[in-house]
Amino acid sequence: MYVKKDLRFNELSMKQQYCENICVHVKVGKESLILASIYRSPANNSSDNDKLLNLIDEICHEKAQHKIICGDFNFPNINWDSYTTTQGRNNIEFNFIEKKRDNFLSQQVKGITRHRGEARGNTLDLIFTNQEEIIENVKIDSPVGRSDHAVFCFNVNLETEKNNRKKRVFIYEKANYDLMRQKLDIDWTEYLEEGDMESKWNKFKTKLEEVISECVPVKVIRCCENRKRRTNEKLPMNRKLWTMIKKKNRLWEWLKNMRLQKESNDLALQKHAMEYRRTNNKVRSETRKEIKNKEKVIAENVKDNRKVFWDYVQKKLKRKVGIPVLQVTENGHTTTAESDKKKG
Repeated sequence: MYVKKDLRFNELSMKQQYCENICVHVKVGKESLILASIYRSPANNSSDNDKLLNLIDEICHEKAQHKIICGDFNFPNINWDSYTTTQGRNNIEFNFIEKKRDNFLSQQVKGITRHRGEARGNTLDLIFTNQEEIIENVKIDSPVGRSDHAVFCFNVNLETEKNNRKKRVFIYEKANYDLMRQKLDIDWTEYLEEGDMESKWNKFKTKLEEVISECVPVKVIRCCENRKRRTNEKLPMNRKLWTMIKKKNRLWEWLKNMRLQKESNDLALQKHAMEYRRTNNKVRSETRKEIKNKEKVIAENVKDNRKVFWDYVQKKLKRKVGIPVLQVTENGHTTTAESDKKKG
């Protein structure tokens, strides 16, 4: 799950150990929102299904005014217009509908989200909320790559609270390096003579920080303020690729509508399906070329603009280094404040 960095949020650790989920708590004005993303495998056993139902209970009982639960639940036999299923009372689909009713959740996806071949398709990807008025403009778009699941987009009608934390930044290009050299021109052997390795390091660091604070000017910025776009950080998508993506989306809409129409000609349906697959493969190929071209430009300019190169490398790393939300009190309260993290 990606969250815009200027939002105030923290990841929730749920007690119910259902593996395929992630939940975040987002501050929205004086209220709060819990956003959960869940995947249910069609191969889930009864124990996994029970954990899923318990997880939904736990999310719905969290202390937040607004809840949104979305994901791929793989319930092909549920009719979401009538909230009914062809399965019996002991089946997970029946129990899932009852769990939705028990927690007063409404389902917001009204169209087909998964197609395979020329079949009509199913509504497998779902959005649930405890307040349907906060979900707006649910749109089902064409799949990404070779996936047979559609992409859905929606707006959440809530005013978020921005992360306005400020931090001090040293302006090293305007530092007084002559004065810094004078202040650091001391007998370091004598200065660090006493104490163990840890105390010597702390003494050295304290001295260096004192000199930096005296010799380097400081400015205060917001942690998440927009920075000017760096050269070559984002390259414009070429017109050819844009045209192909629009064609792919248009073909997918036609194909989706033809599948829904019982009187559709099978040959015409197969023809459109073949054309969609060809266009989708071209989009994948052209997208990869675009990425390679971007990487080539970054590599060619690495001597002149190393920052862009290392930014790009950092974005590609799967493991991010940082201090997560910490539990700082015995009653389980968490903190996102940097000062509390440093104390921890």
